[in-house]
Amino acid sequence: MKQAISKRAVPPLPWCASWAGFLLLFGLGFSAAAAQQSEVRWSVAADPSMDLWFHGMALIGVQGPGGAPLYDVGYGAEMRGEKERRGIAVTPLDQALPTLRAAVASESELELLHFLPLYFPGVSRSGLLQAVEAISTAGSGVPAVADPRAEFGATAIASIIRDPDQREVLGVFAEALEEEWDLFFGDYWRDRQVRVEGAMTEAGRTFNESVLPATAPFLRGFGLQAGRLMPSPPVGLEGRILAGDPSNPWDNQVVVGLEGATEDVSGLVTEITARFLKEACYPAVREAMSASGLAGSDPVADARISSDAATRCGGMVLDRFVPSMSQEYRNWVLDARGGTNSPSTDLLEAFPLPPALERALLQVIQGAS
Repeated sequence: MKQAISKRAVPPLPWCASWAGFLLLFGLGFSAAAAQQSEVRWSVAADPSMDLWFHGMALIGVQGPGGAPLYDVGYGAEMRGEKERRGIAVTPLDQALPTLRAAVASESELELLHFLPLYFPGVSRSGLLQAVEAISTAGSGVPAVADPRAEFGATAIASIIRDPDQREVLGVFAEALEEEWDLFFGDYWRDRQVRVEGAMTEAGRTFNESVLPATAPFLRGFGLQAGRLMPSPPVGLEGRILAGDPSNPWDNQVVVGLEGATEDVSGLVTEITARFLKEACYPAVREAMSASGLAGSDPVADARISSDAATRCGGMVLDRFVPSMSQEYRNWVLDARGGTNSPSTDLLEAFPLPPALERALLQVIQGAS
């Protein structure tokens, strides 16, 4: 059910097809030989473009049909409190939220907004917003953009969102985000970076030195041996993954949420690992669902099954490659889920899968390694 999108052709596609896993594929394959030879390494750092965009989307507050929330459910209240502490009453984004919420909830093409910035890898915050505003201003067709790196994203978005009224919504959102950055979020983001950057850098180093080498066979099996991992507090338990240009593993991007105490490096490593592996598992889940014949015509059911399967897959990967982290993963997942976390509770009970899918998923993991 996940839609493969190639840089060579960007068809106009209904984005409801992408709910089951939030997986974007820029390339339709990858070189196994190149994957085996390349270094296994992911950068781990916040990205202001991602954080601002998902800040806005979290305030809009439209969640997807999957089993896990797209956005941190307490984020809106937290930001209202933060604005009050800074003496900021209402921003233009706050004023636009009812209109934006109604549009995103009712227009299926606007589901694209839930992962739009991943179409613009390496593009600055201003470059991203300028490209979105250009699409809105153009009204139809593909607009010219100032940053060549934004051309693919602009082409993809313009090919999917064609309706002038929907493009107007894009423009309203982009303009509101620009003002949100100037009035509130820019200062808030920089202040937060001062507090968290040191611990995040250390957690990223440990993640690269301990977790990635052990899971390298699985990651290489799906061309995910390198990329950018961007923890973003507005994002919920359901992250976003973009599998990029097969010839350039650094095109891969993963955005995950971040809830834990930022001064606890050990806890950050556990959270980053758990969230990353779930997203990295979606290609394996996609393959397993296809092999087991479970990918059907119901996107909501597929989204829930694939989300549970990706969670279970993360545990399976650790069981096979880093068994010392399996219990930490289990504890973190069950705590984050908000369910019962007793010694007798296991991922198998909390996230039951159809037997055919479970068998296929184990086979895919073994085959990739």
